[in-house]
Amino acid sequence: MKIRLACILSLICCMVLSCNHEDEPESNTSSKEKKTFDVAGVKFNMIFVEGDTFTMGADTAIDRDFWGDEIPVHKVILSDYYIGELEVTQALWKKVLNTIPSDNYKGAGTSDKYPVENVSWNDCQRFIAKLNEMTQKHFAMPTEAQWEFAAKGGKKSQSYKYSGGDAMKVVGWCSDDNKKETTETGKRRPNELGLYDMSGNVREWCVDVYADYDTTLQVDPAGPATALASSERVARGGSFDDPAFYCRNSFRAKSLPTSKLKYVGLRLVMKAEDAY
Repeated sequence: MKIRLACILSLICCMVLSCNHEDEPESNTSSKEKKTFDVAGVKFNMIFVEGDTFTMGADTAIDRDFWGDEIPVHKVILSDYYIGELEVTQALWKKVLNTIPSDNYKGAGTSDKYPVENVSWNDCQRFIAKLNEMTQKHFAMPTEAQWEFAAKGGKKSQSYKYSGGDAMKVVGWCSDDNKKETTETGKRRPNELGLYDMSGNVREWCVDVYADYDTTLQVDPAGPATALASSERVARGGSFDDPAFYCRNSFRAKSLPTSKLKYVGLRLVMKAEDAY
């Protein structure tokens, strides 16, 4: 009888402890690595990028496709930041600005996971301003240095030619696939940080004014401090409409800030301290 009573008491204690454990909030060990934001029902993830010193520009010893504006290589020091796991989607753009400017629009709901494109640099600034108003956060366009460091895999870099691998067909979409339009985001292999489509699908606007590199050590660079409204802006990553060598991590494209192209979209960043 005593043994049976002891067993019953032990079972009750286990049940109580189990219930108390279930009431506790789940621990999120990856909360620093990935932040999820919800904008009126549209969720998106921002991935943590630990700052470091890296070499920006083309490694000409292994990359024979480099262009003249990808050199000279130079050292850049970056602080911690977050960057979008995916390119900004049509669903998020529509939720923020209530428009879908994209050339590749297939109808309500159908194109939600496709990257927004056909948006100018100026359009993207308006989008970000409205997004920040809605979320009370401080999202931004990446600097060219932030974009390249993340594309190369940050501190986890394996020195790939493209973002996530040395074979473009594994990591992203380009004209070599005979693609005529964009593809849903996140359909090919991510890079070392877990970022999708950094190579291909759509080029991504950066905040910087386009300018030649120099060899000076830079700390959290944002490009030239002053610029004319008509100054060309940088776009990185290549697109479905570009050959593979345009999708290399170090390739630099440029367009006027008023240009709206069916192969150019954007990705968001945020300072690490603004993510909380």
